Amino acid sequence: MQEFYWMALRFHFVLFLLMNLILFVIDFLTGGGWWFYWVTLVWSVAILFQTMATLRMVPKVKEEVEADGELTWSLEDKKRRWF
Repeated sequence: MQEFYWMALRFHFVLFLLMNLILFVIDFLTGGGWWFYWVTLVWSVAILFQTMATLRMVPKVKEEVEADGELTWSLEDKKRRWF
């Protein structure tokens, strides 16, 4: 399960890079003032929060696997971790 968190973070980061590159090109070609960096700034905060959540969740998942020998997830466990 910890691999899922890292995979989701990598996917989000690659999507972030590609979309911001596209937005930069659109902004560059259309002229009239720069605006793409506002999107980049807000999205960077989202990436930061996801990174912090991933770094916080991975040790918990690892502890559960070591304690139980197997990882089982329930909806209640997931709610308890996030809220």
